[in-house]
Amino acid sequence: MAASDISSPRTKIWLAVVGIVLVAGVAYVANIYPPSDETLVGSVVPAERYRAETSATSSSRQVLGDESVAQFMQTDLYREIVANKELAAVFASDAFRQTLASDQFRGALASDQFRGALASDQFRGALASDQFRAALASDQFRAALASDQFRAALASDGFKQAMASDQFRAALASDQFRQSLASDAMKAAAQAQ
Repeated sequence: MAASDISSPRTKIWLAVVGIVLVAGVAYVANIYPPSDETLVGSVVPAERYRAETSATSSSRQVLGDESVAQFMQTDLYREIVANKELAAVFASDAFRQTLASDQFRGALASDQFRGALASDQFRGALASDQFRAALASDQFRAALASDQFRAALASDGFKQAMASDQFRAALASDQFRQSLASDAMKAAAQAQ
C-alpha cells in the first residue's frame, strides 16, 4: 500500500510542487547571498549622533565652566579619599549629617568672612603647595585622622560649641590670623614636618 501511495498522481503533484518551491527558494537565496557591493552601500555608516553642528559660533573656542572639580578628581589625593573606608564611615554617620544640616554650619559657610578667606590668594596658594599635599599624604596625618581620640574630639560638645562661636569665626577672619599663616615661621614649621 505504501508503494501505491508514492506512485499515485496526487502524491507526484505534491512532490513536484514542493520541489519547485525548494528550487525557487534556493535560487532566491543564492541570488541575494552573499550581498553585492551595490547593496551594501549606505547600510554601514559611522554614527553621527554625537557630532556637533557647525555654525558661526562653533568656530570660536567655547568657554567651559570651572574645571577645578574635574582636575581634583584626577589627583592621587582624591583616589586616597575615595579608597579610605574610615572616612566613608565618617561621612555616612548621623553625626556628620546633623552637623552639615545645622544652622550654625550653614551660617558659617554663608558668612562673608568665610567666603573671603576661601577666595584669598594666600589660601589658594597654601592648598596648592607641595608642602600641603605632602602633609595630607603623610602616614602620620592619616594615623591622626583615623585615631579614636581625634574622632572623639570632633564629636565632643565642647568642640562643636567652639566651632560655632562668634569668637572663633572672628579669629579665623582676622588679619592677624591670616598674617600668621602666611608668615615665614609658619612656612618653615610646615616644611620641617
